[in-house]
Amino acid sequence: GLLGTASAVGTASGPSIGGLILGNFEWPVIFYFIGSLGMFVFVVSSMCIPRPATVPSGQRRVELHKTSLHDIKQRNFFSGLFMNVCVSTVMMTTLVVGPFYLSNTLHLDSVLVGAVMTTGPLASIISGVPAGRAVDRFGPAKVMALGLGLMILGCFSFAILPMQTGVFGYVISAAILSPGYQMFQAGNNTMVMSEVADHQKGFISGLLSFSRNMGLILGASGMGMIFSNSGMEMTFAFAAIIAATAFVLSLGKLQIQRTAI
Repeated sequence: GLLGTASAVGTASGPSIGGLILGNFEWPVIFYFIGSLGMFVFVVSSMCIPRPATVPSGQRRVELHKTSLHDIKQRNFFSGLFMNVCVSTVMMTTLVVGPFYLSNTLHLDSVLVGAVMTTGPLASIISGVPAGRAVDRFGPAKVMALGLGLMILGCFSFAILPMQTGVFGYVISAAILSPGYQMFQAGNNTMVMSEVADHQKGFISGLLSFSRNMGLILGASGMGMIFSNSGMEMTFAFAAIIAATAFVLSLGKLQIQRTAI
């Protein structure tokens, strides 16, 4: 939950800062800012991140190769990774489609687009820690399923409300979908990582990042193409189907959790 909140702080800052920069400077200034920020993070991480214990690289590589892939097959991590792809695709849809809809259809300037786009990440900031606490209390499967249910509702809201009420409908839709995303992330990450041995956490974490990035690529390219050809309603109707696919898979996880209890 804390990791989700920290990530949402950055996501919330990006559109607002980017909108302010575009409203007052030329677009290359954005990349000067990002480059400076990256240098700052590099220096801070170099000073603060502890050095890991020295392990012979050859031995470490053999252990990961022999045990990690075997454990993935045994514990059925693939469904968790696939759900991560689906959910990341939906979230990237909001980040890619949103600015074009707000600027081209609702005719907002860059500063207002950035402000409205901040709504979803702000909702994620508020819901991140409560989502993590809910996972600790009720178990990851229940929270994950509930979060996916909210994401489905948010997708349908995006498909209907902005066309009816403009910016207000967009803000409401983002406020519904984003907490659902945080609940899914907290539940899915906990479930995937909970049974991983210490020497495998880096490998499985890399797979989670891979699946998330795969979803971001699909959302940016595939869903962007749907939006350019079919409009807002069809794009988020399709996004709702993707979220519903993940929801059906989460029901199997919920049954496993109940059986374990």
